[in-house]
Amino acid sequence: MGIRNAVFCAAMLCASACIAAADPPLLATTFETNETGWQAINVTGQPTSATVSVTHDAASLKEGKGSLKFDYSIKKGDASILMLPAGLGTLTRMKSIHFWVKSDHSTSFMLVLSEKDGGRYQAIFAAAANQWQEVNVALTDFVLNQDADSPKDLDGKLDADQIEGIGLVDCDSFLAQMVGDNPEFISFPTGAHTTLISPFEASADPISPPPAVEVGTLNLTTLQRPQIDWVVLGNVSVSKSNGAPLTGASLKATYVQKKGKFSALLKNLAPGLLTGKTQVSLAVASKNSAALMLQVEDTDGNKFNKTFMAEAGSAAHDLVLKLSDFTTANDSKDPNAKLDLSKIKQFLLMDASGFADVTEAENTIWINHLLVK
Repeated sequence: MGIRNAVFCAAMLCASACIAAADPPLLATTFETNETGWQAINVTGQPTSATVSVTHDAASLKEGKGSLKFDYSIKKGDASILMLPAGLGTLTRMKSIHFWVKSDHSTSFMLVLSEKDGGRYQAIFAAAANQWQEVNVALTDFVLNQDADSPKDLDGKLDADQIEGIGLVDCDSFLAQMVGDNPEFISFPTGAHTTLISPFEASADPISPPPAVEVGTLNLTTLQRPQIDWVVLGNVSVSKSNGAPLTGASLKATYVQKKGKFSALLKNLAPGLLTGKTQVSLAVASKNSAALMLQVEDTDGNKFNKTFMAEAGSAAHDLVLKLSDFTTANDSKDPNAKLDLSKIKQFLLMDASGFADVTEAENTIWINHLLVK
């Protein structure tokens, strides 16, 4: 899924102008008294319908006496982002960001750092409905947005001294712009929604990097951070799980299998990470029988996939799939394209059971040790 944010730059300029005379943003914000500069910006060019406020309601608090409340709509033609403009140089020493978030629906968020005259760097995390989700992100976790309509970055790296703002986007808001309010194959909750943020901190303290793996191996399920760093598609609720049916920590995803609908998990990758790789391995278990599909997409919009079955009964399966066996997807931009691993920008895991005559039922899958090597 390409998340479009070409208008993010214009929105940032507008927001910066609105508070040009304000003090640099605080690195630690409790939201006990006011919004401290956070504001809503509509990126579709329409008047802003979203609002930002502070709530002191006990049911809306994680820590302290206040939470930031972001009210917005998920619908075609109305996409708002929560934004904190920052003066150049105020975040030069920033190494990590930590906060808590609570959404009224299961979704994924995109945390965005925007450079002045540079790129938009994003870190994805998922949040289950009506639960406080801790988010702890290192600057090294951010990946340059590679969409064709996204601003380019000349040096291709995140420069902390050039960061001019922090943004938070509900990915379902952008999904609605792409597929409309009544998409054919995917379900997501349109209408009015609320997201809460508890104390927000941008820190100079670094976060430990993911555990080392053998040379030439890419681990897509490190599960080191408190948050799951995948985009969820199709009303999927994700969390961490420990122990059975898999060994050790795993990604747990719960959703409804339904004819005509699909559910998926998506992870953005920096192009070049899969260069030289030959296989994908993973451990997976499924409550119901599921036709699971792994798909990679390149920067030209070409897609390649491989489907495999996970048996019912939550039995653990250890799989090894050769990348040379991945075939061109039906919706690939070029049906004659060849797989070029140096161009791969995203990795998707989908339950494609909905494309067959499946009985509607809630399903849970567990995944870990998802390695590309």
